[in-house]
Parts: sequence; structure tokens; C-alpha cells
Amino acid sequence: MKGEEIMAVDVNTVSEVAVEATKWLDETALYYTFSTIAQTLAGSFAMLGAFVLFKIQSLNEGFRNIGKLLAPVSTWLVYMDDAYYLEDWNKYIYEFEEAYQKKGKSASLNFNNMRNQDIERHIDTFKKNLQLKTRLSMQIYFTFSITAITIMFSLIFLPLIPTQIHSPFMNFFSVITLLFSCICIYLYGKILITALELRHVKVIQALLLTWKSKRKLRTKK
Repeated sequence: MKGEEIMAVDVNTVSEVAVEATKWLDETALYYTFSTIAQTLAGSFAMLGAFVLFKIQSLNEGFRNIGKLLAPVSTWLVYMDDAYYLEDWNKYIYEFEEAYQKKGKSASLNFNNMRNQDIERHIDTFKKNLQLKTRLSMQIYFTFSITAITIMFSLIFLPLIPTQIHSPFMNFFSVITLLFSCICIYLYGKILITALELRHVKVIQALLLTWKSKRKLRTKK
């Protein structure tokens, strides 16, 4: 009888220890998961934000340079480019293009060896870069919102882990937080591709197609 009681006590003790060990492992895993998510997303977004800010500053400098090139044309068009000095680039290029379409396009222009086709090329470049800036700004604002929500959830859940670890509430929002983390990583990659203007991606794709075609020819031989 005593041996059976001892065995029973030992089994119960081992079961309790196993349950506690499993709980400890779950808590530790969740602590590391949520704290890592918050730190990783905060650091990644900070680096991404710095890169996008540098890109936008570079685009603004390009707008200023094109504006300087088009300054003689603006004077000839009797166009007051106040928007240029205010750096309201949308208004600037819209008003400049409108004035050019009305008066300058039909004339044969030559300002500092800059002809009609050069002026139109500068306008196209300006508009494309402006679209890129707008797209980048919208993407970074949206991504910041998703990142902030994900980090906020992670920080809120950390103190709740010991008491709510086995609740359906915690399981549901843990999955949501992990899903948002994956969305954030996807958005970071999308912003980088947008900032690089996809031209490098197209070049890589063309090189891969060339390499595959050459490989097929070698295989046939």
C-alpha cells in the first residue's frame, strides 16, 4: 500500500511540475515573441523612415533643379511661379504646364539651348517624380499606422501574459498581432521597391531571362 501511495504521489508531483514547466515555456515564448516584434518593427521602421526621408529630400532637390532650368521659360510665359518658392510642387507644375500648353508649345523655343522637346521632357520627369513622392508619402503614412498599432498591441499584451495566457482572448489577439507583423514586413518591402522605382527589378528580371535562354541553348547542344 505504501509503495502504491508513494507512486501515486510521485505521479501527481511529476504532472504538476510538467504543467508548470509547460506554462513557463509558453509565457517565456510569448514574452520573447511580443517584445521581439515591438523592437524589430520599431527599429526597421526607423531605418525605413530615414531612407524614405532621404529619398523625398532628393526628389525635392530635383524639383528645385528642374525649376531653375525652366525659370527662363517661366519668365517668357509671363508666369509668376510663386508656387516654386513655396515649394508647392503640385501647383507649380500644373500652372507651368497650363501656361506652356497655351503659349509655348506652338512656338519654337530656344532658351539656353533648351528646345520644346527638352522642356516637355523636364515636365514629364517632374510629374513622374511628383507621383513617386506622393505614392511614397501615402505608403509611409499607412505603414506607420499599421506599425504603431502592432507595436501597441505587443506592449499591451506583455503585462497580460501571466493572467490571460490560456484565454481565447489572448490566443485570438496573438494571431492578429503576428498577422499584422507579417503585413508590416510586406509593406516595408513594398516601400523599398517603390523608392527604387522598380527599374532595378526589371533589369534583374531581364538578366535572368537572358541567362535562362542561354542555358537552354547550351542544353540543346
